[in-house]
Amino acid sequence: MNARGELLDRVLTGRGSLSNNLEPSREVNMGSSPKLGSKNSLLESLSLLHNSDHLGVIIASDERILDANDAFLRMIGYSRAELEEGELRWRDITPPEQIELSVRAQEELRSFGVCAPFEKEYVRRDGTRLPCNLGAVRTQTEPLQWAAFVVNLTDQRRLDEIERHNRELQAKTRLVNIIAHEIN
Repeated sequence: MNARGELLDRVLTGRGSLSNNLEPSREVNMGSSPKLGSKNSLLESLSLLHNSDHLGVIIASDERILDANDAFLRMIGYSRAELEEGELRWRDITPPEQIELSVRAQEELRSFGVCAPFEKEYVRRDGTRLPCNLGAVRTQTEPLQWAAFVVNLTDQRRLDEIERHNRELQAKTRLVNIIAHEIN
């Protein structure tokens, strides 16, 4: 099992490596699947999430992002090498005005073991902001560790802006039509 697979396994089971040498895989086997509800089924499902090209998955502690899938790293513009060197701290990539929001989410994780999904932003390497939806579950109490999903909302925000612009244009068009009708 590779290092990332071992970390994922430790997070999921709270122990060391599995003795049956489960290896996270990018392949989706539609023919046969592990018994529903089994540890193999859970690990395989979570491994598929971790290997997703569109859903960011992170494992973090009080201070550091310990592991992240490639999708998350692409979202924020950092490399796996920077992650593995321990340079990726969630506070450093969270805008200052949103630190309190993230701290409240940590408090929810400590108290309830889960934080409700919420919108936040990360600051990408190039300084632009990544709007996202994040939800997390506690995987370890002391020191606090959690696993989270991160959904990139950039495209949704663009669509919202286009819709807002279209509504404004429609309102202006109606106003012009009313004025034109009154003049005639």
